[in-house]
Amino acid sequence: LVINGNTVLTDVDGLANLTTVAGDMSIGYNDVLTNIGGLSSLTTVGGDLSIDENAILCQDWVDAFVAGCSIVGTVTTSGNGGTCP
Repeated sequence: LVINGNTVLTDVDGLANLTTVAGDMSIGYNDVLTNIGGLSSLTTVGGDLSIDENAILCQDWVDAFVAGCSIVGTVTTSGNGGTCP
């Protein structure tokens, strides 16, 4: 699953029913992404997970998502520079 370089995406609520990603997952360089709460049902990533360089996404929310998910591969999260409430 790749969600990269989207200049208008503010959330991923459309993925609310997603529970498993069989392979790698990448969310990066989404300039206005502020919320990944739509991934709350996702429990398993079967490959690597990268959540990087989302300029206004709160890193604390990224960390909470990663903590609640079983990830088979390598986890990379950085450059998520949003202000956390």
